[in-house]
Amino acid sequence: MNKKKTIICLVLSFLFTLIISLLIVYKFLYPTVVPMIKNESINLFGDWSAVTSAIKCFNTGFYDVYLENPCDKWGRKFVYGKILLYLPLLENNKYIYPVIIPLLFNFAFIFTITSFFNYEKKSDYLFITFILLSFPILLAIERANIDIFIFLLFFLLSISNNFLINHFIVLFAALIKFYPITSISIFLFNQKISKSIINILFSLLIIFLLLFLQKDEIIKILENKNQFTSHGIYNFSFQYFFSLIYKIQLSAQNMNLNFVKYTFVILFLAILTVKNYRRFKNSLIRNYYKNFSITNYQDKLFILCSTVLIFCYFLFDNYAYREIFFVGLIPFLLKQIENGIDKKYFNFFLNFILIKLIISTFLTIFVKEKIFYDFYLFYLLLKYFLDFILVTMVSLNLIVIFYSFYNKKILKKNNY
Repeated sequence: MNKKKTIICLVLSFLFTLIISLLIVYKFLYPTVVPMIKNESINLFGDWSAVTSAIKCFNTGFYDVYLENPCDKWGRKFVYGKILLYLPLLENNKYIYPVIIPLLFNFAFIFTITSFFNYEKKSDYLFITFILLSFPILLAIERANIDIFIFLLFFLLSISNNFLINHFIVLFAALIKFYPITSISIFLFNQKISKSIINILFSLLIIFLLLFLQKDEIIKILENKNQFTSHGIYNFSFQYFFSLIYKIQLSAQNMNLNFVKYTFVILFLAILTVKNYRRFKNSLIRNYYKNFSITNYQDKLFILCSTVLIFCYFLFDNYAYREIFFVGLIPFLLKQIENGIDKKYFNFFLNFILIKLIISTFLTIFVKEKIFYDFYLFYLLLKYFLDFILVTMVSLNLIVIFYSFYNKKILKKNNY
């Protein structure tokens, strides 16, 4: 990153930190982001406080924080990897863990996102505004959610080409939360297929060995899954989308205006899906990913964020925090556009991510502010359809990347 871009990113980071802080202080962010209230006061960084309170109780030696956590204001049980409980809690300074650390993580998160753009066009400033003021980003920042830390680890993993450091980051991330185990996907794209297999098996062996040693804690976490399972407009999962379709099918028997609304949305998004498929087919025919290389941080970050989005969306009920990983796809798309590789297709992909984030933000505002609340199911349907189409789009592109990469390796091997 050159000096000029560094200065721009720092200025933008401080500016958006200030803007988001003002949105929180003057309570414009609420109730779109449901406030965490205790004793009639709003508590910031609520998700991070669940970690610090658990460490405090764990250090007493009297509590199994996976079963009870009286140190937490809301009595929340601990639902993260045990490795976090061994962080050194500095009792002498009550501001470092509750305030300074989440602020630093949030600032690093904002700075990392601003670094994705070059700011050679005015539209870059508009894009970064839409992204940083989108609901998933604001929710994650206000709660100082652990997904921010995972995102930063993924970014570090994408810029590192050191074998040991990469394995350490993958291991550390997977021990904090289970889903970052998908980060082993970066080892799939080694120059030698045999080396890819060895790296993956090595990482999986270490991860599963350590997880096996914590099997009792994992069982307890799963028993507390209601603490990290979302509903309604905050949800990001295929399972919830499928259940909503079934619910609408049962309620559509009256054949009223609601049925017309839902039919219109389904037809509109079906057309969009067909259009998306055609673009995907063209990407396969024209081989958009022939220059894909895991040595580029943009390509590596695209793989990391794509796999975690697909894995989480189809297997778990997730909070909207998980949607921050859509932002990790942007550097790769910008690189493709700048290199002149079918600008029409990759501009479409980039704009779809931005539009999805914007629409999801407004839909969340409508639901939480109860604006035209009779359209509640319509809001949910539209949000879930956009999620589904975008994740499907990501999945198809990941398949093409995988096919192009390994097809190229096989052809090269045969030529020898």
